Amino acid sequence: MVKKREYCPHCDDTVSWKTFKRHRGMYYDSENDTWKDVPVVDEGDNYGQPERVLVEDLGGEYAYVHNDVENLVTDSNVSEPSNSIDCTSFLEEDKIYFQEKSDEASVTADCGARTEYWDNITEEELLKDFEFARNMQETPVIVDTPLSDQKYCIVLLNWLCIFLCFWWTRFGISENGIAAMVTFLKRFFSVSGRFSPWLGALATAFPGTLYLLKKKMGLLTDKFTKYIVCPTCSQTYLYESCFEQRNGVQVPKLCSHVEYPNHPQRRFRKPCGASLFRKVVLSNGKTHYYPHKVYCYTSVISSLKKHLQRKDFAQKCEQWRQRDVPSGMLADIYDGRIWREFQEVDGQPFLSSKNNYGLQLNIDWFQPFKHTPFSVGAIYAVLLNLPRTERYKKENTILIGIIPGPREPSLNINAFLEPLVDELNKLWTVGLTTTHHGSPFIQETFKAALICTASDIPATRKLCGFVSFMAKHGCSKCEKECGTGDRKSVV
Repeated sequence: MVKKREYCPHCDDTVSWKTFKRHRGMYYDSENDTWKDVPVVDEGDNYGQPERVLVEDLGGEYAYVHNDVENLVTDSNVSEPSNSIDCTSFLEEDKIYFQEKSDEASVTADCGARTEYWDNITEEELLKDFEFARNMQETPVIVDTPLSDQKYCIVLLNWLCIFLCFWWTRFGISENGIAAMVTFLKRFFSVSGRFSPWLGALATAFPGTLYLLKKKMGLLTDKFTKYIVCPTCSQTYLYESCFEQRNGVQVPKLCSHVEYPNHPQRRFRKPCGASLFRKVVLSNGKTHYYPHKVYCYTSVISSLKKHLQRKDFAQKCEQWRQRDVPSGMLADIYDGRIWREFQEVDGQPFLSSKNNYGLQLNIDWFQPFKHTPFSVGAIYAVLLNLPRTERYKKENTILIGIIPGPREPSLNINAFLEPLVDELNKLWTVGLTTTHHGSPFIQETFKAALICTASDIPATRKLCGFVSFMAKHGCSKCEKECGTGDRKSVV
């Protein structure tokens, strides 16, 4: 069967139906029933090379553009086989080609974004997620009250806040319940302040939201580093790098990730272009941009440093050296081949030296809500040097990252692992120099290496960058080829 081909005025040639449809959407003006003017390539010695044309939308500057974005690198363009493609011209060309489309998409995404109204969220609560609330005004200090009464106001305020926290935790009150109580007390004191200046001063200093109550009592334990996640390609960005000034107004950027930057076809080198933020209108009428997805990451080095400050933690990590196991018995990971091979690496002692640790990494997805198909991923690690009775306890587990839902990434999780890989490289080469509970005055250097991963098969394949177990060569032990009908035999 011969595939249908159509004449494309843009290419001045017959092309496939799929290519014609795409070019018609890009270059056809339906209102005027005309095709946009495009340069014609001379199919001579310069065939397949970019042509220097005037681009009016870029201030009259000249740029190099390709006429046929479908052309692959042919034998006439390549002198010898190579695994890499010289993309110097691609980068300059793509920058010009996609600039106009990116600007149009930014305006469309900004104007057409869904607006949400968050009446129960204050501006400080919104901004504190990305550590910008520290410059905002703190809880007001008690003023317009005699000095003799200020002392009693502060004591009464602290006593009331402590009781609220005790009541909250002791009787298992929900956060919504304690938030409603805090709001009621704030308004009660405000109304009572009309009859008593003393109660009015107390109302001014009393925390009016649950966030302010946690802040006053030192209960804000959110030490995560927040990354903005693209909802389409799962690329991560720092919050500060997601905004730009346009006509004097700060607007959010679109996702600029390119999945295949070296691909010879331009359409595969196109940036993702997905919107990273949504508009949020707060109770005070102010508009902010809040990300669709946020990836929370905890520093492994900081977590290890905190663990070392605990009593006898460093000593417990060295107890495995005094184990008495009969010869030939495999009782723990210390008796296995991998642990023995890590005793010395490249002729240098590693696990055989003091203060060098082995890490086990785990990743899995779970549903935090009942009766809802919402999946959230968690990356965490444990220290294999700890005794097996202590190794997997909650207080000894290092939570590394929380991958946002509602679905787990389909292909890879490289963007979420990037900060972890950087820290693991640092722990392997430089290490962590700090004091610990057993040596409070003299600093020691601690190093660590990733020994193994412990997850189910689908999660392990994503974590290690392997093909799926449903692939043609899905087995990690043998080379058996599995067709569609044979996959059940290897599961």
